[in-house]
Amino acid sequence: MMRVRTEWIVAGYCAAVLTVYAWKPSFTNASQPVRGITDPVIALEMARTVDDVDNVLGDTPSPDREVMRIKQYVGLALIPGYTALAWLAAASLGRRGIWKVVGRTTIAITVLAAAHDVAVNLTILRLVDLPLAGTGPKILHDVFARGFFKWALLALAMGLLGVMVSALAPRIWLRAVGWLAISAAALTAFGLFQNAILIWGAVSMVTALLLMAATLKLLTHESVT
Repeated sequence: MMRVRTEWIVAGYCAAVLTVYAWKPSFTNASQPVRGITDPVIALEMARTVDDVDNVLGDTPSPDREVMRIKQYVGLALIPGYTALAWLAAASLGRRGIWKVVGRTTIAITVLAAAHDVAVNLTILRLVDLPLAGTGPKILHDVFARGFFKWALLALAMGLLGVMVSALAPRIWLRAVGWLAISAAALTAFGLFQNAILIWGAVSMVTALLLMAATLKLLTHESVT
């Protein structure tokens, strides 16, 4: 019972942080990401050139740079929440046999993804203080590489969680949570190359993870009976 309450508390924390993230301040109409990307934060993580940064943030000083700074701080607050949720789900489902190995692998990948997430947030916090003329190729490479590996590792961890849920839960409606996680992982992986889709992968992953937290007692019960 205590474990389930912990999962709900962590899920509530994540939901609260996500609400703050989606709330004001908002980016201005001057923030116009390219390549069909609708989310400025994802657009900046996938930026390749100074022009890409200019389209998202403009030159310093700008209100969009201050909004981006706030979003990065809120994003840092989310990292321990989603890491804990994935850890709890993987540990609860991976209790024996090959699933114990899968669970531990999922936890390790999630922690590595979280480390990259922290790194990309901190790098973007440095970038928002730089004028466009001082935004060199190194910091652009650091942002893109850390952002790319963050999303790739999150997709892999979510895919493994989805496989565990879909394999261990015999009820169709519970297996649907696993299928959603696998679909979210696939969307995110595809979004690394078609960046406009990445936001849908992110939303799907968050939804799947929160559903896992809400149904983990049932998933765990079903997996061991």
